This record gives sequence, structure tokens and C-alpha cells, in this order.
Amino acid sequence: MQRSFQILGITLILNVMLTVSRAGNIFDDDYVPPSSKAPTTAATQPATRSVPETIKPVPEKPTAGKEVAPKLAIEPVPPAANRAPLPVPAPSDQSRSRMLFKETFADELKDRSVAGRRALADLLLAQADKVKGNPSDQYVLLIGARDAAAEGGDLRLAARAADLTAEAYDVTALRLKTDVALNHSIRADSPAATAENCRAAIELLDALVTADDYATAAQLLAAIQPIAVDPTLVAPMQARAKQLALLRGGQKRVTTAMERLKRTPGDPAASYVIGSVLCFVKGDWDHGLPLLAASDNPTIKAAAVADLATKDAADQQVTTGDAWWIAANKEVFTPNAIAMRQRAANWYAKALSGTQITGLSRLRLEKRIATVPEAAISAVTAPFLGVLLFVGNNAEKDIFGPISRGRLRVVTHGQIPDVLAAPREAFENTSVIVWGRNVFREIPEADITDSVQQALQKFVRDGGDLVFFEQFAMGNMDIVQKLFGVKVSNDARGAQIVDPELKARAEAVGLTDASLKDVRFYNSYLELPKNATALIRGGNNDHPATGVIVPYFRGRLIMIATNMDKSDVKLDEEFFDVIYHYKSVKPAGAAGSPAVHKSVSPSIPVGVSKTAQPPPE
Repeated sequence: MQRSFQILGITLILNVMLTVSRAGNIFDDDYVPPSSKAPTTAATQPATRSVPETIKPVPEKPTAGKEVAPKLAIEPVPPAANRAPLPVPAPSDQSRSRMLFKETFADELKDRSVAGRRALADLLLAQADKVKGNPSDQYVLLIGARDAAAEGGDLRLAARAADLTAEAYDVTALRLKTDVALNHSIRADSPAATAENCRAAIELLDALVTADDYATAAQLLAAIQPIAVDPTLVAPMQARAKQLALLRGGQKRVTTAMERLKRTPGDPAASYVIGSVLCFVKGDWDHGLPLLAASDNPTIKAAAVADLATKDAADQQVTTGDAWWIAANKEVFTPNAIAMRQRAANWYAKALSGTQITGLSRLRLEKRIATVPEAAISAVTAPFLGVLLFVGNNAEKDIFGPISRGRLRVVTHGQIPDVLAAPREAFENTSVIVWGRNVFREIPEADITDSVQQALQKFVRDGGDLVFFEQFAMGNMDIVQKLFGVKVSNDARGAQIVDPELKARAEAVGLTDASLKDVRFYNSYLELPKNATALIRGGNNDHPATGVIVPYFRGRLIMIATNMDKSDVKLDEEFFDVIYHYKSVKPAGAAGSPAVHKSVSPSIPVGVSKTAQPPPE
């Protein structure tokens, strides 16, 4: 039964195919609206919720010889996502709304310049949030924003509009985004904007590969390659081109193996074919390892069996790494051998993170790691997990050092102005930004410019984790409410753990109900969206949330109102271990711990619960 379930899951992974829309632009008279992804018989009206204010775009100062693309405005907090999507409005309703749309925005539509179209897209997104009570009008505004952004050469803004459309209506975001990328030029009005569009297109390319739509991915790759001339894009494009070629070349072989597994579940030869593609080409070790462990290649089978059984003991990790190293030495297909050595290096790195491996044994592993090239796909995504810590209490390093796995950058109070002077560069290749005790609220207001606020919101929107320890309900905390809709309020005493997993962990480290009563929270969090998850509440009569995970588009706010004092450090450690599992983290790509893209939240994804996997686009 378990094997059949695995086969069924892999079948779904390998057979998902997307049909790319070729609808015209919504500004055209012959426009054909996208169809629903599935018929919908009933719909629920959108939940109403106050929307935080927006900030108008702040143009960057142009530099000599370089045109700078306008920055996005800070967007409103999205509505709660736990509702059924609305059906796509009927063509007759859309036609009526389009007529009103063209009349209302006649002046803006006359400006066909790149900047004019971007400004129109921002305007339409803002207006769409105000007409939720009229689904047809909102739908036309959202699709109009997508198309205006596309004509303005801003692929990320177009993708943003597509995401909002798919959140509210029964359409597929990936389809809407792919339609834009394939039917509009990715080249923008400046080299910087073109490079940013290429990065957005690469993320879309990854989504198509994940969905196994290799044909559409190849079309998009062909569109990106001629213009991806930015030096930072060369290696990522080469890596993806090689990966896609391998996947397309082996597609027929995989299809044959799938048919064989359907007829004969557990067939060793077929298990080897599919497991090799999943592990060595797609990097999907979670699904691929069980198949390789059932394969007919004895060396790879032994390595896979050892991998699945490996725990936290350093000697076990070294043994598993050696097994993959031996398998790589026997592998005649170079890309597979590289993937095996990368797997071995991951296990070696994990073994070396402790103090058990010393002397020549340590030197042997370090020399092997040094010979292994970085993983092909990790060349374009941030390794798991880069952490930028604005330190408030040195104890914060004890948690986020292990979480970052050596990629912790600490910013002291004196360094903050320089870091925030170039926020986009500071947040690059970072998955987690941590504001330590009182740091955010004490920054001079002049240093938290609109550019900084835009960068923070974009960071979370694109999948980053923004972590706050206690900041008091003063200073700059109104900015958090303005950007993300969470109100930071007064303190609370006593901890009530409402998350079962965290409660069990707290009890295991000796945190009793009596000791939890002594914990002081310096904030509480109000006006939370419906899809937020409270792990801890205060002991006050109203039991306000004091430890929360707040989804925001593809990222999260993670807020705990403690300050890492001795009285609460154990609770803090278990709180973050529930989220990141840093105390028992496996190497990137290890079974149960996939490498995390910069735009994907680790361990606890955006969604209703802290453990459920996010739905595919």
C-alpha cells in the first residue's frame, strides 16, 4: 500500500501539465478572458478587513549613465485567504465592467509610456482592493493591472497581479504569469530592470519545471537566454539549461519506467530510473531516495538505504557521505556523479558542524568538500538559510547561528545606518531577517526610509521570514502595522502555550506551568489575519497572542514578545525549533529537509497551520 501511494504521488508529480493561455490584452476589443481552472458552483463573498495604508512609489536618484526603474509602491496587506475562490465572472459581466473601466481610466490609458503603464498597474491594484463587493469589476481591474504591468516591462508587478487574481478567483496563477512572460518582452527599459525581469522569469521557469511542464519551460528559457547578460545571471541560466535538457531528454525513459511501475510496483530497474531523475536531476531527495533504496544498482541502493537511516550521530553522517562518494566514483554519467558528491558534501558538512570529528579525519572531509562544486540549482537560489541578525541580545546568536548553518551576518547598532542605506543589497541572498530586542523601535525614524520599508515588504512578499523579538508598543512599531497589518500592543505576563507540539517540547525541557507564569512578554499582537497561527498567548484575562506566525503572501512574520533573558531562553529556543527544526537540521537536500529557495518559507509554510504544506500554484 505504501509503495502504491508513493507511485501515485510520483505519477502526479510527473504528469502535471499546464496549458498556456493565449488571450489578448484586456485593453483590446477582441480580448478573450481566461477560463476557470475548474467549474465552480458556489462562491463565498470575500471577507472584509481593514487594509493598511499604502505608500506611493519613491523614485530612486538616477546614477550617471544608468536609468533606474521605478520602485513598486508598498502594497496593502492581502485579505484572508481561507475562503473558496470566486468563479471567473461571465463574459457579459466582464464586458460591462471593461466598458466602465475604459471610461473611468480613459486619461491614464492614453499614456502608453513604460512609466505610465507601471503607474497604471499600481493604480489598478489599489483600486481593485476597494471594489471587492463587485467581483466582475475587481476581476477586470486585476487583469488590467497584470496587463498594464506587462506593457510597462515589470514582470514582478505583473506576477503580483496574477497572484492576487488567483487568490480571489478560480484561475491558476502560474498560467496567468506564463501567459505574460511568453507574450510580452522580458527586456525592460534599463539593464537593471531587465535583469530583475530575468530573475522573476527564472522563478517562473522553476515553477514550470516543478510542474513537469518542460515544453513551456523550454519556451520561457529561450525567451530569457538572449537577454540574461547580467553577470549574476550567467551561471544560473547555464545551470537551468543543463537541468532542463536532462529532464526533457529523459522524459520518454521516465514515462516508460512509470508504466512499468504501474504494472509491477517496486520494479528495481524502473525505481532506479525514476529515483535517479528525482534525486540527481530535480533534487527531490524526499521522493527519490525510497525509490533508489529499492533500485537494482547495488552501490546507489546501499547509499540510499544508509541515507534514509542516518540520524544526528556524526559517525553515521560520515559513513553516509562516504557511501555517496563511493557511488559517485563508480558513476559514469557526470551530472549524476556531481549530484552524488554534493550529497556527500552535505553530510560531511553536517558531521563537521559539531566537535566529534577531529584531526586527520576532519581534514579528509574538508578537502573533499573543497573539491565539490556548488549545487547547480543552489547557484540561483539562496542556500538554506541566510540570516541577517540586527542584534539586540547576544543570546539571539545562539539560536540563529545554527539556523543559518554558518550563514549568519550580525549587524550591530553602529552598523545599522550603513546597512539600511542600501536595503536591497543588504537583504540579497537572505532568507531570514531578525530584529533583536528593541532594535527596530529604537532606530532613528529617518533611517527607516520609504525605500527601507518597500524593501522589507518585498522581502516578505517574495518568501522571506521577518522575525521580531520584543520591541515595546512604541517607536517605529506603527510601521509594522502600516506594512503588514499587525498591531503591536502592550505587554502580557505569563505564558499559555496553545500549540501542542510546542507544549510537548516545553515540558520536555522542564518548563512547567508554574515556571511559565514567570515569563514576561513585552508586546502582544492584535488585529491578526485569519490565517495567522498563535503558538503562545499571554496569561492576561484576554489572553493576547504573544508568539505568532503571520503569513504575508509567500513569506511570514514571526513574532515573539520576549527578549532572550534567562527566564525565557528555553521557551525561545523551543519556539524557533518548532519553526525551523534547527536542533536536528539535516544537510540541505537531506530527506525530510529540502533545500529552501529564497522565496519559499522553511519548515512552517504559509497557510492555515504550521505543518501543512502550501498548496501548489
